[in-house]
Amino acid sequence: MTKIKRLKKHGQGAVGKAEQILRGAIPEFLKNGYACTSMDKVAKAAGVSKQTLYSLFRDTERLFIALVKRVATKKFN
Repeated sequence: MTKIKRLKKHGQGAVGKAEQILRGAIPEFLKNGYACTSMDKVAKAAGVSKQTLYSLFRDTERLFIALVKRVATKKFN
């Protein structure tokens, strides 16, 4: 399931939660690097449950890819 389909499945509030998670993930990846950033740390930093985090981003890799896409889109658009 694509991220967009997953967000639609979870409703409009999921878009806001995804943004909240991405904002919380940035300092975690910067501080700990990719290899040492855990979904648990991201959930705590973003102020969401691990269940919410995993429902929107299946794993650390997908979260990181979404974060890179978000940063690149803001930078180059």
